Amino acid sequence: MMKRKTWLTIGIAALLIFCTAVLAEGANRNVPLDSALDAALNAPGSGIAFANGSAYPWQVVEIDGRTAAKSGNAGAANSSSAVSAQVTIAEGQSLSFDWNVDGEPTTGALAMWDYLVFIIDGEYIDYIHSVEENTPLGWETFTWTPDEAGTYTVEWAYNKDASNNSGADCGYLDNVAVIGEPAQTAAPTAEPQPGEEFTIFEEDFSQLPSDEWWNDDMDGDGSYWHWDTSCGHNAPGALYSLSYSSSGPLTPDNWVCIPYFDIPADAENVQLSFWLSAFDEDFYAEHIDVCVISIYENYYGYYDYEILGTLDSITLDSCNWRKYTCDLSDYAGEEELSIAFMHCSCTDQSGVILDDIAITATVGGELPCTPGDVDFDGRVTVGDALTVMRHALNVYMLPEAALPAADIDADGNITVADALQIMRIALFNQ
Repeated sequence: MMKRKTWLTIGIAALLIFCTAVLAEGANRNVPLDSALDAALNAPGSGIAFANGSAYPWQVVEIDGRTAAKSGNAGAANSSSAVSAQVTIAEGQSLSFDWNVDGEPTTGALAMWDYLVFIIDGEYIDYIHSVEENTPLGWETFTWTPDEAGTYTVEWAYNKDASNNSGADCGYLDNVAVIGEPAQTAAPTAEPQPGEEFTIFEEDFSQLPSDEWWNDDMDGDGSYWHWDTSCGHNAPGALYSLSYSSSGPLTPDNWVCIPYFDIPADAENVQLSFWLSAFDEDFYAEHIDVCVISIYENYYGYYDYEILGTLDSITLDSCNWRKYTCDLSDYAGEEELSIAFMHCSCTDQSGVILDDIAITATVGGELPCTPGDVDFDGRVTVGDALTVMRHALNVYMLPEAALPAADIDADGNITVADALQIMRIALFNQ
């Protein structure tokens, strides 16, 4: 029979084995570094918290006039000495650090002998190695910018192969920091409210139009619409098309079509506006047809067009700039439309200039009506009451959209009684 003393002896031995295993495991766990090493790794003003990731801890070193950190596995074959950290990098920021290495030189393009590697979330990003025997590579600054903002595990490891030691046999690291200003997140644009105007398309030709524009010489005479900064309505930059050239009169059929656009189904008062002028004060009778068209790819892989409607047919009566407007409200709810400006039905003049195209609309529907809230700020205030009072006394005219909110008693009239009732509501809400 086993005696109690034997049990005690075996228990103590087991405890010692367990403790030894725990201590050995702890040597390889991530443990915080001391403050001196933490300070050596960080750039001035940086506060990244580092941790050791191997049994060969990194150490503070004075080198090249700087306080830095170096790996701790010099002379240890088949070993790795690593230091790591968790860093949060916002959009617009990067991770920057200085590194250096003095170890066994690597001469082959495919050889990986002794080297210092930079790792992100377990993935090798880049590495450096010595290129000459007993000669440090020299300090280099490395900057890494993530594809997206987030928190990353970053690690630097000096890895050694099974043979040969050279130089100080270590990697160096310094000036680790997250740099750059976080990108400012734009405030969400408020949705336009019913009755408010918004822009569907605009072009001032201050820059060369994009490839989304269509420019066609329909009559095949080699003359197209052109962009130029020597002309323009309010600023340099416009399109022009010629009806006369150095070779003589032209009979143009030149189309320029704006990029596709959609008109929301709830849009009202949809207006196209543009400016036209002629080149010559004596030869100004240029003609422009303005059409709504649809451009589509046909069965053979070519592009065709369909004229959905003619908005205007204009013959200029002077060379002065003039604004034209066309109503597009009938096309509300239509998608992938284009506007074609057709320089045609004229000859032997000079040329026409097109600039400052815009398509605007107002949001349809009715504003949400809160009784008394005549300024539509979501609150009934003393200011609302005073505004209604001024309207009732004919000192100020409320916009039509605000009348339902002002008529508290719903009798169809805006009176002093309505203003007083709104005042009571405002004072009650305070």
